[in-house]
Amino acid sequence: MSIHHVIWDWNGTLLDDAWLSITAINILLQRYQLPQIDVKAYRDTFMFPVKQYYEKIGFNLLEPSFRQLSIEFIEEYKYPPGRICPETHDGGHRQIKKER
Repeated sequence: MSIHHVIWDWNGTLLDDAWLSITAINILLQRYQLPQIDVKAYRDTFMFPVKQYYEKIGFNLLEPSFRQLSIEFIEEYKYPPGRICPETHDGGHRQIKKER
């Protein structure tokens, strides 16, 4: 059997972006006067659906709404402070090249 397509889960699998997700969510938490989280808290609380994660870390989702928070999160994630971009995990580039 030949493989024609490979679908990757980038975030956290190939892309080492936990620090960026934590930075973005902490900006929102600070904006809404909620306690910020660290890497351990992020790893302990992050879940799908993301809506439940937002509730677990303190957002009530009435004001601001989940939709509004999602928009704000993506903006902070896309344009991080200092414009530093995440790298791939060790071996990420090798694996992508291998699958070509």
